[in-house]
Amino acid sequence: MKRREAERLAFSRWLPEEGEQVFTMCVDGSDVRQLTFGTEGAVSKQPAWSPDATRICFASRQDGYSSLYLMDADGSSQARLTTREHVDDEDPAWSPDGAQVIFSRSNGTTSGDLWVIDLATRAERPLTQQSLVDYAPSWSPDGKLIAFRRSAGRTTGVYVVPADGGEARFLWSGRSPAWHPDGGRIVYSDEGCIWVVAVNSTGRPRGEPARVTGGSSVADDCPCWSPDGTRLAFERELIAGDVASAHILTVRDDGQDCRDLGEGHTPDWSARASE
Repeated sequence: MKRREAERLAFSRWLPEEGEQVFTMCVDGSDVRQLTFGTEGAVSKQPAWSPDATRICFASRQDGYSSLYLMDADGSSQARLTTREHVDDEDPAWSPDGAQVIFSRSNGTTSGDLWVIDLATRAERPLTQQSLVDYAPSWSPDGKLIAFRRSAGRTTGVYVVPADGGEARFLWSGRSPAWHPDGGRIVYSDEGCIWVVAVNSTGRPRGEPARVTGGSSVADDCPCWSPDGTRLAFERELIAGDVASAHILTVRDDGQDCRDLGEGHTPDWSARASE
């Protein structure tokens, strides 16, 4: 009989001798496991769980440019996914069916677009081509829409675009959007706080956003939902004088029961997986 693996958080943590590397831990902060290793010049970051929690896609800079890699949930079977030279591929996010990964691709200047790669064929296609800066994509649970951050052009903030291509529409100011598992809400960060807003089937807001976290001495970013949609994990930059450090925290979606799990960046919350 297969045992059910508990939910885990994937995240990155900076190490003095290795630079940024990918870790996982239990959602209470215990059982921390390092999955990638390297030198400071070969950093790995931005882990994203597959929908079945058996694999992790992450960005790794090993030859001067950042490419996407895949590995099993225990860190084994690491393999390069994107192979285009002289571009930076980052910010991976899985499609709900686990067949595709969307990511940001930049050319090292001031522009970047969203691309989608099919995992079976390795075929790539551009989703946005505006010569702007598009990143931090999140797939809607029904697979029809992509929410993302656009940080160049006349209006910066959270946008939504059809997953099969089309015109991107501005939604509101903010960054790092992530869809609720039921598709009815989006969490995002803005002005150092985490916010949640109800949305309709096209991603447009229904009512005013509610602030979940934030304060004058912290900056919160990169939120993600727990699989049951009741809690959030996010990155908090703690500022004390001239010293800043990033920690992973979890909190209920009403802002209560906030827990500090230790140092880290860009958390992603897994579903349960079978072993």
